[in-house]
Amino acid sequence: MIWKKLHKNHTIVTDIRTYAKNGNLVWVRVFAHPIWDFQNNKLTGIYGGVKDITENKLAENALAISETRLRTLVLTIPDLIWLKDTNGIYLSCNTIFERFFGAREIDIIGKKDYDFVNRELADFFRENDSKVMATGGL
Repeated sequence: MIWKKLHKNHTIVTDIRTYAKNGNLVWVRVFAHPIWDFQNNKLTGIYGGVKDITENKLAENALAISETRLRTLVLTIPDLIWLKDTNGIYLSCNTIFERFFGAREIDIIGKKDYDFVNRELADFFRENDSKVMATGGL
């Protein structure tokens, strides 16, 4: 008789919010993996486990709240705000910046100044970006 475990991608994983024995509300990650008798095409058992992930979920929630607050601030502040990588490629920007370039953020991300303004102005922006990066400042 040939006993094999199903391939890894057949493992079932789910997060559940439940109550611990002490009455506290907790998050747990439950995983279960079937053990299969392929010769007889029969499920013969399941192995699995449960892990308390409450701290992870609380941290994820706190991070999501923080990111939402920051994003709201960036989008509503009445100044030009943008984020570029070290190659001058736009990663993000606010609504005021969208108006400045006459494009939506989705159309700005992944592009450079040269895609929006004349070469002289783009060179000026890039030079200033380089100076800021060299000093490590903003």
